[in-house]
Amino acid sequence: MFRSTDNGDNWTEQNNGFTALDVNAVEINSLGHIFAGAAGGVFRSRNDADSWTNASSGLLPPGGNVLAVDFGFGGRAFAGTAGGGVFRSVNPTVPPNVPPRPRPTPHPRPTPP
Repeated sequence: MFRSTDNGDNWTEQNNGFTALDVNAVEINSLGHIFAGAAGGVFRSRNDADSWTNASSGLLPPGGNVLAVDFGFGGRAFAGTAGGGVFRSVNPTVPPNVPPRPRPTPHPRPTPP
């Protein structure tokens, strides 16, 4: 995983705890937690990608190749896999009645001449 804090001009590797080699999908829940679907499961960061934990327990079989991640009503995570179906998390990713984290306003990058 890589992260940019300057609209993509520079990137830094953010792989602390991320054990997968291929990332297929990235989604952010209403609290700002980042979920990455990869060959090897679903990984979650609660601190802007400074560190990652495997969040696949109770979501899909070990080693599942996750091609898509999304959130449904009630904050439950859904993971679409290669040949294994769609799996839903047992618990929501967002506690009830927690206000969403404010999202930054994107700044457009100028088009080079």
